[in-house]
Amino acid sequence: MVAPQSILGFDTATAACTVGIDHGTRIDVEHRVVDREHNQLLLSMIETLVGAAGLDAVAFGRGPGSFTGVRIAAGVAQGIALARNLPVILISTLATIAAGVFRQDAKAERVLVCTVATRDEIYTACYQRGEDGMPLPLADERVVARSSFAFDPAVRGVVIAGDAAPRIMAAAATDEVRLADWQHPHAYDLLRLARVQLAAGDHVDAAHAVPVYLEGISRFRKETG
Repeated sequence: MVAPQSILGFDTATAACTVGIDHGTRIDVEHRVVDREHNQLLLSMIETLVGAAGLDAVAFGRGPGSFTGVRIAAGVAQGIALARNLPVILISTLATIAAGVFRQDAKAERVLVCTVATRDEIYTACYQRGEDGMPLPLADERVVARSSFAFDPAVRGVVIAGDAAPRIMAAAATDEVRLADWQHPHAYDLLRLARVQLAAGDHVDAAHAVPVYLEGISRFRKETG
């Protein structure tokens, strides 16, 4: 019998510093919500969980999210993958949040994830529950101005999640939309997604383990002056 593959996974794209290892038979997780301490905490959290365990792959939250946060995760993933000659699995931070909602809320069939990009912008994407309970994207991830955010009538009835969700609930103007008590990605869900992608051969080598940055209004303003 072939031993199950072990996957290390982590996400630092939001206020959550979340790390886990999927041993195949169990998933161990350390999850903290912190303020700009990811760089100090991530490696020690990884060392505590991994110890002397062997790894077959490393997965990280590739964003979108905090520019510094996604760079930290990508850099650590590349370093571990290069040192151990491991494949890297890139996981959407927004999809990870949606997976957490579907896991926690059996009634949720569609999730609109909204996370803070800047003071004036949000990252957002909408997901449908798949047959396996995993999130299926209904549209591309995007960054939008919070002031111009508008609900598409096609996504009425969704559950809204993410750390920006409370700020945009007023834009819904309908009781058909409800707020989920789920704001950040969790390593348990990231690893569930990673296992599916690994089985499908959806991974890259360390050199191509790059984060996703969605360009928005604020970055355009900085670049143009």
